[in-house]
Amino acid sequence: MHNTNVQSHSNGPNELQAIEVILELIKSKCIPVLLYGLEACHLVKAQLHSLDFLANCVFMKLFRTNNIEIVKCCQYYLSFNLWSVMLAKHTDKFEDKFQNNCTFGKYLL
Repeated sequence: MHNTNVQSHSNGPNELQAIEVILELIKSKCIPVLLYGLEACHLVKAQLHSLDFLANCVFMKLFRTNNIEIVKCCQYYLSFNLWSVMLAKHTDKFEDKFQNNCTFGKYLL
C-alpha cells in the first residue's frame, strides 16, 4: 500500500502510521461534517477549489511540504480523494434519491 515516496516524506514507520490514523479520522469524522448538506447546494468552481485547497493544506501540514506534486503523490498512494470529488459522489447519490422519491415529488406539485 505504501510507496517509498510517501515514506520518504515522513520520519519513519511510526509517523506514517500516525498520519494514516489522522487521515482515517478526517475521512470518518471531519469530511462527513464538512460535506453535510453541500450535496443539496450548487457550488461554483471557486468554492470547489477552496475545498480542495483545504485538503491540500492538510497534506502539506502532515507531510511538512509546500510542494503540490508531493502532496498529489501522497494523496494518490494513500487513496485520498479530493473533497470536491467526494462531494460530486455525494451529490450524485443525493440527486438520484431526490429524483427517485415519488412521494416527495407529489408534494412539490
